[in-house]
Order: sequence, then C-alpha cells, then structure tokens
Amino acid sequence: MRSNREGCRQVAGMLRDIGLEPVIVEMPYGTGHIDGGLSLIDRRTAVVRPYHCPYGAIEQLQRLGYTLIEVPDEAETAGGMAINLVPVAPGVVVMPAGNPNTERALARHGVECHPVDVSELTKGGGAVHCMTGVILRDTP
Repeated sequence: MRSNREGCRQVAGMLRDIGLEPVIVEMPYGTGHIDGGLSLIDRRTAVVRPYHCPYGAIEQLQRLGYTLIEVPDEAETAGGMAINLVPVAPGVVVMPAGNPNTERALARHGVECHPVDVSELTKGGGAVHCMTGVILRDTP
C-alpha cells in the first residue's frame, strides 16, 4: 500500500496485533505500486524488476529464502505489463499475452504460464493483477 510514515505506523501496529510482521519499504521514484516491480508466483519464488522494486523488499525476500527471477526484458515489462500477473496455484500464473521473453524466463524456472489477451485492459493502465480480486487459497 502507499502511505505516509504515520499511516504505515498505524497499519503496522494493527498487523502486529494479529501476529504479522510488516516490512515497510520506500518505493523507487516513479513507481506507483509495488506490483510494478515485484510479483510473487509461488510459495518461495518471485519475479522482480530490479529498478522498480524496493531494495528492502528484495532483501527481505532473500532473507526468507525466495528464488528471485529478474525480468529478462524491460520493454516487455514496461509496455506489455509482463509481471502484472496472478498466481492461480503454486508455480502456475495467468499473465498478459505478448511477452514471450518473460514467459520463457518463467518457464525455465518451472513456472507454468497461461497468457491471456488483456489488450483492452492495458489501454487503461492495468493488466491481469489489476483486474483480479482476492483469490481464496487453501493454506499449506
């Protein structure tokens, strides 16, 4: 979420009250949402866009033992919203069509990709992640 320090402090306190440990990070200049630089795609795998992902988030994911896949094609990520995707099961994602380099990179890491045409949605600045509500999943 985007917020000021006081908002972060208040939300962090509520999250701690329910047993969660929030990580507050500064967003890189020009990045509006963290999902423009980071997408979780499995229980311990994430795809990252290094210059748009807060370093504190990358550090935390590394401490937690995540495998980080760097985006292979900045043009796909910027223009095709390649990492604006949704995991529908561990290692299975629905992603915007037209991003073959990103799709191949994810597949090399064992990620099953299902590209879909969201060209009309991208005209409004969104893609698969933006159009998806919360998906209820079973806990491990």
